[in-house]
Amino acid sequence: QGFRVYDALEQELPADYDEVTRQLQALVEKGPTPAQLRDEAMMLATAIRRKHARRMHEASDDSLSATLKAQLDLLELVASRETPAKCAQYAVQGPAALANPDQRYMMAMDAAATNVFKALGGAMKNPQPIEPPTDSDWAEVGVAYLSDGGSVEELQAISTPDPKDEKLCATAVKFYRAVLTVPGAAGRRVRAEILYEIVAE
Repeated sequence: QGFRVYDALEQELPADYDEVTRQLQALVEKGPTPAQLRDEAMMLATAIRRKHARRMHEASDDSLSATLKAQLDLLELVASRETPAKCAQYAVQGPAALANPDQRYMMAMDAAATNVFKALGGAMKNPQPIEPPTDSDWAEVGVAYLSDGGSVEELQAISTPDPKDEKLCATAVKFYRAVLTVPGAAGRRVRAEILYEIVAE
């Protein structure tokens, strides 16, 4: 269906790819519906993502930035197509908040997942360990966020996200944009931590 995630999985994590292929082939032999096969494939990809999540702390900043940008693109797509309430649910719950995502959503999710596996694979091949973000690192994100017109109250909302907060999605978009602008090691540490949380959930 034009998805790239399985090509990325085969290239970056071949042992995991072989296991996914084996399990999907076993399911195919049972005659599943296309939706059942899709759901199983997504579940298997999620399990692999979670298994290797800690590798985000060893990924290059180029791959971290590309991966976070793909997450931002997906969030902006949801914001443009859903109500603020539904987008807030997505910001907290992820794709599970979208019932029966259409092809446009699936392609954006594919792009996000492809970048995740590229980052994880790159980290396994050429690990570049980094320390957890410091309070000073998060302060830099705060400065970037506030300089873009954000408020302290919005930053507090991001730290304890409420799926009923209809402003949450717009706040999350601004927050990701701010994180992407923080330069150097501080930015890399924060990007790695945020992506670890996304990938491990």
